[in-house]
Amino acid sequence: MKFIPIFADEKLSRLWSVCFPEDCLDGELYDIFSILMDECWSDTSFISEFVLENQNQLRDPFWAGFTIDKIIDKILDERDFLDNELAAVVAGAPNPGDRSLKDIFRKLHENIYSLRFDNDDLRKAKANVRHPIIRIYAIELEDETFVVTGGTLKLTKTMEGENFDNELKKLERVKKFLKDNNIIDRLGLIE
Repeated sequence: MKFIPIFADEKLSRLWSVCFPEDCLDGELYDIFSILMDECWSDTSFISEFVLENQNQLRDPFWAGFTIDKIIDKILDERDFLDNELAAVVAGAPNPGDRSLKDIFRKLHENIYSLRFDNDDLRKAKANVRHPIIRIYAIELEDETFVVTGGTLKLTKTMEGENFDNELKKLERVKKFLKDNNIIDRLGLIE
């Protein structure tokens, strides 16, 4: 497992992406952030297939007034918005809502009554728009560096289903790797 900085030099970047060994093609590693943003969520065929496979979830009153075409357009717009916002934040440039990485990547679970804090470093990001669909998952390190582990398109109110189970497994897999290799901050990600 390797890590690469997103949008900035490794000495400056507070946003990194994991490169899973299984995402190696012809000897070249691909990072999960680029796979999601530049391949999956930029591909109208991929998005259309996902929405059509999950169109039963669009029957929820939450999606009233949204057609399949509107959902597809919304995902493409969110992808652009989130990509631009993250690039601006990493560069230290003004961004919509003047959000920081910590503002964008919220706690994965907001259960304030929980007495377990061992998952307090697990985070999710979503666009600052109404009815956001895109979710990017990351782990926050001690120095407020975020490591993207994956993401999904969320059409349900809760984190249920195979897509979410797979993302939680990736979060735990990367968290274990970081812990086993004593990586606690950005400096530990630099090879």
